[in-house]
Amino acid sequence: MKTDQFGGWLAELPNLTAGQREKLARALSADDGASQVVAVLEERGVSECPHCHAGHPMRYGSASGRQRYRCHGCERTFNILTGTPLAGLHKPSRWSVFAQTLREGLSVRQAADRCGVHRNTSHRWRHRFLALPAGMQAKALSGIAEADETFFRQSDKGSRRMKRKARKRGGAAGKRGRSDDQVCVLVARDRSGRTLSQVMPQFDHDALEAVLRPRLDRDTVLCTDGLPVYRAFARDAGITHEPINLVQGIRIRNKVFHVQNVNAYDSRLKTWMRRFNGVATHYLPNYLGWFRMLDAAGDALLPKHVIRAAMGRPYQYHLVT
Repeated sequence: MKTDQFGGWLAELPNLTAGQREKLARALSADDGASQVVAVLEERGVSECPHCHAGHPMRYGSASGRQRYRCHGCERTFNILTGTPLAGLHKPSRWSVFAQTLREGLSVRQAADRCGVHRNTSHRWRHRFLALPAGMQAKALSGIAEADETFFRQSDKGSRRMKRKARKRGGAAGKRGRSDDQVCVLVARDRSGRTLSQVMPQFDHDALEAVLRPRLDRDTVLCTDGLPVYRAFARDAGITHEPINLVQGIRIRNKVFHVQNVNAYDSRLKTWMRRFNGVATHYLPNYLGWFRMLDAAGDALLPKHVIRAAMGRPYQYHLVT
């Protein structure tokens, strides 16, 4: 808009009705929100083509307020969101508000009301935003690491092809521990706060070899309860194992070896999950990743960090940058 046109537009502002002023304020607020999101998305730029992974793409105009790029190799165009779970989502002006609802742990309907979108949109956004954080696990556990299992009730909520008779919401599982009614989650955590929380369809020696062994250094001390599978795993992996016999009332050995750290994490996780009144087992990894991010970053977590994580930029434990 030219300067004289803008001046004429400003001169007409006193003639706006109250309803028109409100619409103008909402439009300006939405545009500002979109600009902030675009700034977060494009802060690191693009180093390679998401289609053929060739380097040094060239700028190629813009679309929907975002920079567009063109690859020298495959000659396809793309933007910063291409190839990420956020690609194709609409209303980016509301993503910062939605990221704040994830930070606060709001329900789908509460987030929808806050963002002014339909509850189905809120549900879609939630699991798009959490798709990549679900895989952001601790890559290595060092020093003294603790491991324990926690259980969530098997849930087919939302499924139209259930393999069992539907049950009423709530209630307790028929058996404690491992059963067809429960989903096992392995939680491993070292004393510096690095955390692994993984759904375990099978909890046996081979499963621990696949999930836990790649993350343990040879000099790591593994503290667990007295379950025999941990003892066999540690022996075969050549890792020092310190079992804690909780059945006999032993909570700590030599003032150092215990599983209180991982048990406290399990307790925080279970308390936080209660607000959702049970989650579908299909989406459980997303919720585990969501809580890992919240627990790791604490008050340092900001909406822009949630958006970065949704694009696959790993957060750091205790400090998100």
